[in-house]
Amino acid sequence: MSEMSVLNLNLIMLSMKLRFTLDSLKLHTKAVTVYANFYSRRLNSCQVILAQIAQAAETPACVSTFLDEQYRLELLRVRIRALPPLPDSASNRSEGEWLANRQQLRQHILQSDPIRFLEWDVIGKTMFVGDAP
Repeated sequence: MSEMSVLNLNLIMLSMKLRFTLDSLKLHTKAVTVYANFYSRRLNSCQVILAQIAQAAETPACVSTFLDEQYRLELLRVRIRALPPLPDSASNRSEGEWLANRQQLRQHILQSDPIRFLEWDVIGKTMFVGDAP
């Protein structure tokens, strides 16, 4: 092969590599632009939502959280009161124990602080192992 042919072949290969690199950069730039636009729109919508929340919140965050918790607690208690009554008696001892557990759970929900439910005796005796090593 002549020296001129080798030089031409090298130039062609270099030209192809450059073209491939440029095409890759164009694709990369396009992808970055698409992602940037997506996240920009998402950020804008989040900012709008946050602005609406800030506008609607006339009370401090801790008061709002407390009121939200009280609302959820009252909703839970309303739902517990709406449940059908439990049977007065059970057909066997096991069913009687679970019936008593259900009654205790309802009473705790209606009268106690559900945030401290892990301290309720009915939870302790039915959900925890007392003799674990």
